[in-house]
Amino acid sequence: GPLRELAENGAIKYKGVVDSDMLDRWISEYGLDVSNITPSEGNLAIPFFNEDVLSLLTDSKFAVLLDDYFMNMYGCHPVLQCIPYLVITYPNIAHENFDSKTNNFPANWHTDYESEFTVHLPLISINPSNTHTMYAVNTHTSLSGPPRNEHAIRNIFRSFGEKTDALMLDVDGWHQGRLEGSSPRIMVQFKYTRGNDLLLHP
Repeated sequence: GPLRELAENGAIKYKGVVDSDMLDRWISEYGLDVSNITPSEGNLAIPFFNEDVLSLLTDSKFAVLLDDYFMNMYGCHPVLQCIPYLVITYPNIAHENFDSKTNNFPANWHTDYESEFTVHLPLISINPSNTHTMYAVNTHTSLSGPPRNEHAIRNIFRSFGEKTDALMLDVDGWHQGRLEGSSPRIMVQFKYTRGNDLLLHP
């Protein structure tokens, strides 16, 4: 099932687990129509929280799967790392022109903090014409970082999805943002961790 797929690969497209009417309401209420968005040199990230988000955090299929994953992986429940964000990515450059010094996109292969996990809820279809996250399958348990030669990374999960899907990524694994500029990516992002703050749990 989904838990085994997530545990083996480190990433999963969990299909049809978010209410479409709720997402349509967000798009309408917050003016998130594609026509309102223009290209830029970096991600736009806006804190995003309402009653719907609270409900998703406490009672949703992806939250149940994530809790099962953390209990099996770390023996504890996931902790929300920061407030959820509305993330809009609409690069004004091609991927091959990306410069990490001037462009505010996570477009190099990298890993995040230990035990960090992200969930993306697309508000529009994410496909090859959008910026999307590429994930190196089964690297979430690797002790090494991504190779300098990115062409050596073969088995890649592309985080394509539709509205109502949850794209779930254990970002201990190698990943990068693949910049595609013909249409924007609009999503709500949740970030979790096992909450192993040494100040609180020495």
